[in-house]
Amino acid sequence: KISSQTDLFLGAYSRQIAGVTGTKGKSTTASLLYHIIKTHTDNALLAGNIGIPLFDLIPHINPETSIVCELSSHQLEYITTGPHIGILLNLYQEHLDHYNSFHHYQMAKLQIGLKQTEEDYFIWTAGDEITRGLLGQHKLFSRNLPVFSQVFEGNGIGVSGDNIVLKIDNTERILIPASPETKLEGLHNLINISVAAATAALMNVPAQAIVSGISTFNPLEHRIEFVGTFNKKRFYNDSISTIPEATIAAVKTIKKVDTLILGGYDRGIDYSILIEFLKSFTGKKIVFTGPAGLRVI
Repeated sequence: KISSQTDLFLGAYSRQIAGVTGTKGKSTTASLLYHIIKTHTDNALLAGNIGIPLFDLIPHINPETSIVCELSSHQLEYITTGPHIGILLNLYQEHLDHYNSFHHYQMAKLQIGLKQTEEDYFIWTAGDEITRGLLGQHKLFSRNLPVFSQVFEGNGIGVSGDNIVLKIDNTERILIPASPETKLEGLHNLINISVAAATAALMNVPAQAIVSGISTFNPLEHRIEFVGTFNKKRFYNDSISTIPEATIAAVKTIKKVDTLILGGYDRGIDYSILIEFLKSFTGKKIVFTGPAGLRVI
């Protein structure tokens, strides 16, 4: 039998936990959710893959504590209990230097939903085709809440009129304005915001605290992080973008990019989508570094 700190922690506290995973966006979403909850109550904790061991929380947990866990594929691979609210943001090629195949990586992530019960919620991004394909092949017992970037039908999270709403069994709850006040830029971050808002609502955080938390949250380091202006050039640190999809999203968010620096450690992922994107890049320079940069060239 294989167990882990994550599995033991989920077994003890799953009913109080919102677990966040995904190839990209999980640190931002988990941190944003924690910030929103803290806007409403001090009885909240954050730990997991974000750098805080789960067992460190135990002395601070009581039956009313809201717990936010950022969970990696490695932490999820052998769990036997899922979190009460499980979030799978997206699935892209990553960590292929560790897993036997991309499918093995996908299945490690999907455990966050596969190990849930009928009383739990599974939140996922409707536009992620890989996740949609997995859900067509594997039955989840939890309540399915897809996240949309537009108007939608049925249960889920998305746009209704001028607001982003949460719909469950024909009951609609307004979460935030469709264009919320926030320091997080880009469509990918609007998905993260929608997920955090819906999860906070499921954790009984009132709407006013959700809106306030989103507006006061400061983006994390290394994620389209504005570093400063030097010689009249604006510099951004997006070094957490270790896959093509994240890099493309960053360039589209910043919009006017003069010089793009790419490369580093090569984990063997497919760069073809990035190469196609670079064919239409309108900036002046692309700088390639390291083994990954050599392979893209």
